[in-house]
Amino acid sequence: MGLGKRLLSFRAKHDLTQEEVADRLNVKPETVSRWETGQKMSKVNCLRVLEFLDGRLPENETLTGKVLRFRMREGISQTELAKRVGVYVEVIKRVESGRKPNKENRQKIESVLSSE
Repeated sequence: MGLGKRLLSFRAKHDLTQEEVADRLNVKPETVSRWETGQKMSKVNCLRVLEFLDGRLPENETLTGKVLRFRMREGISQTELAKRVGVYVEVIKRVESGRKPNKENRQKIESVLSSE
């Protein structure tokens, strides 16, 4: 399977949008779309995508980064994480898009992330 197809499969498995992947890789969503359809990718971007797929992409210690890294490591969807945490899936989606949850939801999320 080519790298673009692997990225597409990974994105589907982890309920990530092209926009979310683009944000993590610091590229435009259109770039992710081109990669997934098999268009040429630079060697540097190949390495970044491989690191992303392997869960090794360096991240700052924001809650967004922690949640994304946790989901990748556990191989779970946003819905599955929301159930573990005890929040609506929309809360997880907002956190992964960079928005801050309220204090109660943040504590619930951090509790699950630190316990596993």
